[in-house]
Amino acid sequence: MNMRRLLLSCVLLCLCAPFAAAQKKKGPPRVKVGDAVDYVFQTPAWNAPEFRGLADLRGKPVVVQFWSPEQTAVVETDLPKLVQLKKTWGGEVRVIAARFGEAGADELDKVLLSNKLLNADVLWLYEAPFVLEGGAADSLALLTPDGKLERFGKPADVRDAVYARLAEFQLEAQKLPDGAPSKLKKAVDAYAKHEYAAAFTVLREFESDKKFGETAKGLLARYKLELDLDLELADRALELGRIDRVDLILGRLNDGLKAHAQWKPRLDEIGRRAEAEAVQKERAVYKKLAALEKKLYEKLDKALPKALDELADANPGTKAAERAKRLAAAARAALPAK
Repeated sequence: MNMRRLLLSCVLLCLCAPFAAAQKKKGPPRVKVGDAVDYVFQTPAWNAPEFRGLADLRGKPVVVQFWSPEQTAVVETDLPKLVQLKKTWGGEVRVIAARFGEAGADELDKVLLSNKLLNADVLWLYEAPFVLEGGAADSLALLTPDGKLERFGKPADVRDAVYARLAEFQLEAQKLPDGAPSKLKKAVDAYAKHEYAAAFTVLREFESDKKFGETAKGLLARYKLELDLDLELADRALELGRIDRVDLILGRLNDGLKAHAQWKPRLDEIGRRAEAEAVQKERAVYKKLAALEKKLYEKLDKALPKALDELADANPGTKAAERAKRLAAAARAALPAK
């Protein structure tokens, strides 16, 4: 009897294995306007690996530009406009530049570095997080804050409509009921300026208000979710050895929360881990790397790849060394041919 069960288990395992493998290799979803879009990144984003998938971007509108190295017009025109969009909107919008096609990371690094784009505050994603039904290889797409595909098309055709919609999303996020007191409006403005502690103090005062209490509670719940995600992203960045990203996130949270009791324990815990000896070494290397990266994006010089390699060789085993090696390879590839 036991032998029969064992044989049956083996047969079932053999039958299910191909299905499990297929599920694991399942590619990005095909989507149309109105579909909810979800995808777990298979390759970490170059400049923000703490984001694991589209779910981490929820709560903000997401603009996605598809591109590939051979699309000269997209590289020279549309990607710079995407970078400018992020500079204009800052934290109010998430911006992704997603690879379309089969180009490898080395080729993408070379093109982005040659065009002084690699350091931009854009999620450079070296894969397609979704496939647009009827979309072109250079499509510009907009996802709503709740993750639904709202529109897409040729960048020149839809860019103005996307920008207008971003303004609408911003107004919707800050909208308050008619007659809302100026103090409540100031709390919303304070949060938008990353003055979190000031915003929470005012919103707590309104929680018991008969007319605006529910509004205050709704804002508190939304803001809590956003700040909890920020802390989770800082935690992930620390685990990944990206102390540069940790310092960026914690700096903003510490300045804005002002030792707020609700978040202080978690902030302090991540802060203590970020001050460990091994992390301090990583931070020191990243500071040196940042200086080289700044020069690299200002002017591509043939001496910089060597300097990046030397930094990596002097600090083996660090995440900064891995990044330096990759930048060195991209810089060499991007240098003009002799």
